[in-house]
Amino acid sequence: MEIIGIDLGTTFSCVGIFKNNRVEIIANSQGNRTTPSCVAFTEEGRLIGEAAINQASGNPENTVSISKRYIGRRMNKSELKDKSVFHPCNLVLKGDKPFFKIICKGEKKLYSPEQISSMILVNLKKSAEDYLGKKVKNAIITVPAYFNDSQRQATKDAGEIAGLNVVRLLNEPTSAAVAYGLLNSDVDNETVLVYDFGGGTFDVTILRISNKQFTVLATGGDTKLGGEDIDTNLVRHLVEFIKNKHGVDVSINSKSMKKLRIECEKAKRMLSFSLSTTIEIPSILNGIDLKYPINVPKFVDINIEIFESTIDKIKDILECSKMKPEDINRVVLVGGSTRIPYVQKIVSEYFGDKELEKTINPDEAVALGAAIKANSISETPDNNIILYDVVPLSIGVRVKGDIISVMINRNTRIPFKATKMYTTESDNQTEVTVDVYEGVRKDIKNNHLLGKFELCNIEKAPANIPKIEITFEVDIEGILKVTATDISSGNKNFLVCNNDMNRLTNEEITSMIKEGKEFEEEEMISAKKELAREMLEIYIYKIKRKIIKDSKNVDVDLDKLKELKNITNEAIFWIENSDSLTKEDYDLKRNELIKECKFLEK
Repeated sequence: MEIIGIDLGTTFSCVGIFKNNRVEIIANSQGNRTTPSCVAFTEEGRLIGEAAINQASGNPENTVSISKRYIGRRMNKSELKDKSVFHPCNLVLKGDKPFFKIICKGEKKLYSPEQISSMILVNLKKSAEDYLGKKVKNAIITVPAYFNDSQRQATKDAGEIAGLNVVRLLNEPTSAAVAYGLLNSDVDNETVLVYDFGGGTFDVTILRISNKQFTVLATGGDTKLGGEDIDTNLVRHLVEFIKNKHGVDVSINSKSMKKLRIECEKAKRMLSFSLSTTIEIPSILNGIDLKYPINVPKFVDINIEIFESTIDKIKDILECSKMKPEDINRVVLVGGSTRIPYVQKIVSEYFGDKELEKTINPDEAVALGAAIKANSISETPDNNIILYDVVPLSIGVRVKGDIISVMINRNTRIPFKATKMYTTESDNQTEVTVDVYEGVRKDIKNNHLLGKFELCNIEKAPANIPKIEITFEVDIEGILKVTATDISSGNKNFLVCNNDMNRLTNEEITSMIKEGKEFEEEEMISAKKELAREMLEIYIYKIKRKIIKDSKNVDVDLDKLKELKNITNEAIFWIENSDSLTKEDYDLKRNELIKECKFLEK
């Protein structure tokens, strides 16, 4: 069983395969080893990756580049409004689930974050298939360590829609540690902290690496903290700057906001290796030209709270694992945001000016680890690594007083199973509701509801007499199953804690798979059309080169050259000025040219 490893990132995604005793990061059709996690919809159809990014400023409402931020989440209207101001794509709520409102080929549609993510996965899957020369079915997909259960299940749904069998979900920092540990043979019997600061999420994980055994000791982070937030801070700052200087609010114009976001992201990258840069956008709105010089100190000042909050997460995880900074042997940097010099500076200083490990590409580290792990669980593995991961948050049930009764403590090693006895609160109570929460607070209002279910037909008895056994079981992927049993009657019910209120139904998944295949068929037709056009253009310019070459020949037939030149010019005009051409049109035109030019070349 061949398995690919996929890093489904917020801003960039990557796919790898373990082959010939090494990991190969697979380039996409543009030759790039990472693909922008961006999908766009136009009058012609769907664009993914670089093609989607390239047209974003002119089509912001129908370009989605942040689907991972919303996958498996529930939101309220105020959260939605806050997010949508700084992301021009149209976010709407259906119940409490976010959707992207899109116009594709003149038709209005709603796409879930799972669907958008599945489109990115399809693109990565195709790159792998083109590289391997065969169909790919199985994959390991990485997720942030701090993803909750519904976010993990939603990621699996995205894989299913993309036609993938998701063999395993793997935490991103753990995956990066696997890559680092196996690609650096001197790492053994050491405690490693992985600082994973990506485009959309931040994770920090402490692992013990010993003889190809990776044991996670503790993990923490924030699924709403990443490079996207740095960009948003810059955008917010410039919106205020323009408003104060010119009295114009550019946030009301989606195209202006998209242009601003693109330039802020470029400035962030530039300031990772330059002391200063200038954000310039001619005629951003109402004829206003934006020219804003920014240097590293100003950039740091705008984002200081984000940078410092990552150090707070490190402090928290060290405290949780009862460790000190000096107990960490190595600090490994992962994720594109770790390229920011100030980030490297404060992390190094916190660990006593320790030299940070940057030996693997931060954009590829997670996919490398996923491919290595994929190989280790394949039918014929070339390596034998063992992973012991943990649950990132405490998990339990709601009990009287609206507090959480913890069943599995934060940073407990998985897989894990725990059972406790509970009872009824009222006399002759025949049913109970089992509310499952995760979090680190005692009050349930400060924690996250994973799901709920009913246990019915409990035998009538005075309060506190019935015995209700509740079992929590977390599998190797971090997916939770909760079972409740009435000991007296034997009645039971269970919940695979996928957040049924938030997860796609089987019918929805089937419908999305069908729609995805239709897109694939359209894109295949489009690809064949583009290839036919390219073949026609190649032939035209071959003839044009012949004209240039023959013009140097004193014995040339000038009438023949003139006729060839007219034919090629007419063909170029036809290509550039004809609408709705098909593959067959291009093929027919090329065959006509070949026939005419063969006659002329006699």
